[in-house]
Amino acid sequence: VNSDRNFTLVPAKVINNNFRRSENYITLDKGNSSGIQPGMGVITSSGVVGITKSTSSNFTTVTSLLHQNLMVSSQLQKSKTLCTIQWDAQSPLLTQLRFVPRHIELEIGDTVVTSGFNSIFPPEILVGTVAYLELPEESPFYFATVQLANDFTSLDYAYVIQSILKVEKDSLE
Repeated sequence: VNSDRNFTLVPAKVINNNFRRSENYITLDKGNSSGIQPGMGVITSSGVVGITKSTSSNFTTVTSLLHQNLMVSSQLQKSKTLCTIQWDAQSPLLTQLRFVPRHIELEIGDTVVTSGFNSIFPPEILVGTVAYLELPEESPFYFATVQLANDFTSLDYAYVIQSILKVEKDSLE
């Protein structure tokens, strides 16, 4: 991410973290006094964590990837096929891979990364790897599970992604 001059990273400590509910949030020890605003991506050195929800001067709440209403625009790294990551409120180690069409070659172990199709995450930030898949005969899409890159049961530090060009890009779209 540092090689991309359109993004800067704000390091923060995780001071609260839920992963046992169906809608989980994380609290960081940095807020809008550090330039953090709602709608920014949050990552660790391992991969995607979530999206900032609200800020005060010194704190930020983050909608965790372990939140059943959060959908993250993603892609399969090898084919660049667009897809969506959305948690099913089950295991804190796994999430669901949605909208991969049946004509795409998908295999266990395939890497899922951010698509970069929004201003929240740069492209190619690791989400996880395909751990399970099936292709029901009647379905236009795979049913697939992704092993998350982050262990959400032991988050310690995170980085909030500030997109230099977000306002300009969003105003055009």
